[in-house]
Amino acid sequence: MSIMTRARARQRHGAGFLAGEETIHYAFHPLAGKTVASTGRRVVYGGVEHITIRLIDGTMTLTPAWMMRPEAATCAIRPGPRLSTGSGFPCSAFEKVIEKTKLRKMGRRCAEF
Repeated sequence: MSIMTRARARQRHGAGFLAGEETIHYAFHPLAGKTVASTGRRVVYGGVEHITIRLIDGTMTLTPAWMMRPEAATCAIRPGPRLSTGSGFPCSAFEKVIEKTKLRKMGRRCAEF
């Protein structure tokens, strides 16, 4: 076996991972608006697609892919809580939780007197 063959066997396979640069658009990310080096590696973790990025100090980190999309810049903090209709949590169940909470608070107030 030649030296050339042994060296090739130790090389890492990189096909399918196109390195490049990504911009973080999510306004609440510490690197918002910055362009970061991407390894091109995509991983699904917790049911969410993540991109592996390399920070300035060389640290590799997983960042949710949706934070790299321009639409992420439109995320904003609202004055009041909102429930997504597609969240799968029925409003009737939410109303029951609120009602039970109110009753518990009222019960504590009545017990104080």
